[in-house]
Amino acid sequence: MKTKHTKGEWVVEVHSSLLYRYDILGKVNDKFHVPNQEESKANIKLIAAAPELLEVLKSALAIFGRGYEPKEGAEDTVGSRLYLEMESAIKKATE
Repeated sequence: MKTKHTKGEWVVEVHSSLLYRYDILGKVNDKFHVPNQEESKANIKLIAAAPELLEVLKSALAIFGRGYEPKEGAEDTVGSRLYLEMESAIKKATE
């Protein structure tokens, strides 16, 4: 399955006017990339699905993460790394 959304770190620019306009730009190799129409559509779908994806990720961490919480000296196990990545993604979306 080929990814169609903008790759790289996403950056939101807010333009002040009577109405706020938000532009989502992809930051790739420290340069900003303005998405084309196909990427924009894929970005919109991803953003629309984000709340549901976040809830699924929280549930997966709560259910499947049990027992994989990082323990001293075991941070390099696959389960511990996945646990930390899931936890990090949730924090990024919620804090």
